[in-house]
Amino acid sequence: MKTKSIIYSACILYSMSLLNACKPERKDSIKSLKWMLGKWESQSADGVLIEEWIKSDDSTYIGHTTNISNEGDTTFSEIANIKERAGTITFEVAINEIDTAAFIMTQNDSSSVFENEENDYPKMIVYQKKGKDSLYAKIAGEVDGANSKEEFTYSKIKKKNIIF
Repeated sequence: MKTKSIIYSACILYSMSLLNACKPERKDSIKSLKWMLGKWESQSADGVLIEEWIKSDDSTYIGHTTNISNEGDTTFSEIANIKERAGTITFEVAINEIDTAAFIMTQNDSSSVFENEENDYPKMIVYQKKGKDSLYAKIAGEVDGANSKEEFTYSKIKKKNIIF
């Protein structure tokens, strides 16, 4: 009788673990952003913008963005973190290693939207998956009292070189 009870308990635990494995990822989980991981490139007339995201741990992604001019000079650099803490996902960015701003994820359906109304510019950062190897990004806010936005279309880089 005790053996049957142990086997029955083991079957229940195994069934529960299978159910958990089949659950869809929560939209408010950092795991729902794993499509961002990898190295992305956006070409322009002025040069190339490279953005790379790696998984640091189960609750943190680290991103590095660099703009390289056609002459080969680095004209812009930033480090960002996407963190999940206590059910909240934040996007923290340090621009040119000086200023840091934190944005809270407010939407994660077809686009991942991060907002900080207190920040000068940007007030909003948007990432959107556009197919398997394409990513759209937008930063928006006010500059000198007027609405402003910058939009970027990235293609995934197949090579696995890590920038940092």
